[in-house]
Amino acid sequence: MNWIRKTILLTCFFIATLSSFAQIDTEFWFAAPDISSSTGLDRPAFLRIASFKDAGTVTISQPAGGGLPTQVINLPANSSASIDLTAWLAAVECGPGNTVQNKGIRIVSTAQISVYYEVNHTSRNPELFVLKGKNALGNDFFISSQNAGSNTTAHTPLPYSSFNIVATEDNTNITITPAKNIVGHLAGVPFTITLNRGQTYAAIATSQAPADHLEGSKVTSTKPVAITLADDLVISPGYACADLIGDQTIPISVTGTEYVVTKGYLIGTQEKIYITATANGTTVSQDGIVVGTLNAGQTLQTNLSNASSYIVASNPVYVYQISGIGCELGGAILPPIKCTGSLSVTYTRSSSRSNYLNVLIRAGGESFFKVNGSNSVIKPTDFSPVPGTANQWLSASVLLSNSISAIDSPVTITNSRTFFHLGVLIGNDREGTAFGFFSSFNNNYANASTTTPFICDGGKVSLFADTLLTATYQWTGPNGFTSNQQNPVINNATTASAGKYYLTVSLPGCGNQLDSVTIGIGGSKTSTVNRTICEGDTVEGYTTSGTYIDTLNTALGCDSIRTLNLIVLPKSVLTLTQTICEGGSVFGYTQTGIYIDTLTAANGCDSIRTINLTVLPRSRSTLTETICQGQSYLGYSTAGIHVDTLVAANGCDSIRTLILNVDTQPLPNLGPNRELCVGDTIQLYPGLYASYLWQDNSTNDRFVVNQTGNYSVTVTNACGSASDAVTIRAVDCVILFPNAFTPNGDGRNDYFKILNAFNLTDYKLTIYNRWGQLVYTTTDFRQGWDGQLKGMPQDPGMFVYYSSYKKDNIPVTTKGSFILIR
Repeated sequence: MNWIRKTILLTCFFIATLSSFAQIDTEFWFAAPDISSSTGLDRPAFLRIASFKDAGTVTISQPAGGGLPTQVINLPANSSASIDLTAWLAAVECGPGNTVQNKGIRIVSTAQISVYYEVNHTSRNPELFVLKGKNALGNDFFISSQNAGSNTTAHTPLPYSSFNIVATEDNTNITITPAKNIVGHLAGVPFTITLNRGQTYAAIATSQAPADHLEGSKVTSTKPVAITLADDLVISPGYACADLIGDQTIPISVTGTEYVVTKGYLIGTQEKIYITATANGTTVSQDGIVVGTLNAGQTLQTNLSNASSYIVASNPVYVYQISGIGCELGGAILPPIKCTGSLSVTYTRSSSRSNYLNVLIRAGGESFFKVNGSNSVIKPTDFSPVPGTANQWLSASVLLSNSISAIDSPVTITNSRTFFHLGVLIGNDREGTAFGFFSSFNNNYANASTTTPFICDGGKVSLFADTLLTATYQWTGPNGFTSNQQNPVINNATTASAGKYYLTVSLPGCGNQLDSVTIGIGGSKTSTVNRTICEGDTVEGYTTSGTYIDTLNTALGCDSIRTLNLIVLPKSVLTLTQTICEGGSVFGYTQTGIYIDTLTAANGCDSIRTINLTVLPRSRSTLTETICQGQSYLGYSTAGIHVDTLVAANGCDSIRTLILNVDTQPLPNLGPNRELCVGDTIQLYPGLYASYLWQDNSTNDRFVVNQTGNYSVTVTNACGSASDAVTIRAVDCVILFPNAFTPNGDGRNDYFKILNAFNLTDYKLTIYNRWGQLVYTTTDFRQGWDGQLKGMPQDPGMFVYYSSYKKDNIPVTTKGSFILIR
């Protein structure tokens, strides 16, 4: 992830309990203008951020995703931070013209801050763009600009004048009526664009000529937008200097009818005031003399020859001051003076160049200034009356010594008595001048506060309001409280005094403003708690029955008396010793062991039950016996498995299994007398017995006969012995083929082959199906066909065979048909 390089200067500065600071807010929107990058004139670029009495978390982002990495800064109270945006200028500068882009910057904070954008503070072409928070947002604007100096042609890219718009909400329709030609649009022809949240649009003049600058252009929108003015590398008329001027402007709703302009340090007649009317028939006076009448969008240029000048208009107007040092220019939108201003202003001194403070204050407040805590920087003797104000307003221009503030450190100007306005000039007559107005454009002068937001019954309530010259104060609150003191105190406050206190501040010429502050008062509290617990549990650290009285502190730090009546119920403990036989159970347990169970007793507490369990085994035995038919064993005379349940010595079951075999008297069977084909054999088997004795004294269980004669066997088992005999006669057997076979795998007639074949030679068998296809052939008379062809069972039906062989060296040929049956 790419992170913005930041420098955070944690320097504390005095703000007392003042609440009306510079152009402070918790949310700021900004569209950075596209400055000519020729010879690095657009860099470095910094966001300068200052905090006040509260620490805050500041988040810098581009809601439309323009490419600037989101940055989160934890800013301590009364400190400043400098955020270097140089590496991301391509992502934040609004250009080219007539293009919707995603370059808007949003700065939000959890506490109030002030913010300004500073360009090239280390070299030529510097300027300050002071962000104005909610005072910059609106739906209706006229564009301010100077029209005396052209933009230089000595640099590439060429510099131009522009105004740059950023939307704060999605689907914002913006109608622009350019007073002069801009990129993509002609003068006087309205057009509408649509921007989403964080998107920007740059309206850039097509000409560098003074007469083609964009003053008087009109911008309206369906949702709030902010606009940045920029006039890049403006040539100081009659001189060789060229410098950037610009500022974040304000909507018509924030403009006013009274302004004071304090002169800077430009040579000759270069100090200019540009007044743009917002309504038709607007009469403009300077120092009490009418200097012109304007219609909406028209701009009047006047010179500033005195140290200060008083501008009054019959309708709200914009006042845009061009000031500077030598022939190096700076520009700023001025705040109206009626009921506006700040009690504290903070900015960062970013270079060692000359730093002038242009200060404006009502008469009577000039003795109450401090700069970084010192009251010797801005002195009463520095001020002179503003012409045309009947000495009600005083102005001064003070050179700030380098000893007051180190480079990249905050400069804080405060006044403990009344509002003031402050313009800052930083620069010299060789490299450039940056100019910005830092005091507030709004008129929030009622500020109710307290150092005792929460107290206990009988404590003291302290209420505070900002000190303002000529102001009167009225407080009202709970329990009938009223006071016209600025900072009243309520001693021995009771809970009846808790609640919201309202402050009304009346300021002559500005009317009344209301604010409020809430006071919480905690009374002494007495409570009784009755608790019943089980042995082993605890309540607030107590484990035994009794009454306990504690003095506690509430969240407000007030005493709370608590009486605890505690009853501790005992646990039940039970031990059981049990012996059971295998197969039984105790509370579900079936094996020897110690089992501990936690149950719930009748009193609701745990009942601990311990079971010492012994499981005795059952006795098991298996007997295998054989008896003869007619005998008995353990009362059983039939073959089978007999199971008896007996009682063992340990009192548990004894399981006896008897496997009983019953043998019959031997009864051998060699079958009937039979005939033997020449060359054939017969196997004699009398049945299964323990022993055998054949007529030739052999003892195998089977006897193979291959010649005629008388054959006998004597068999023996546990129940006795017996004999049988058979006679085998010779016969000449006929060789033949069957007329059907059943190859079904039952072991009977599964193969088609020659029968009664013995001692054949030159044997051959071939089999064909009904279509004449050869399905089987062999030359082994002991082999036969299994009814398959190439591993596939053949369908039932008729088949034809051909066979040839020699029997006793006599050739024989035969053929026929047979049926395959499934």
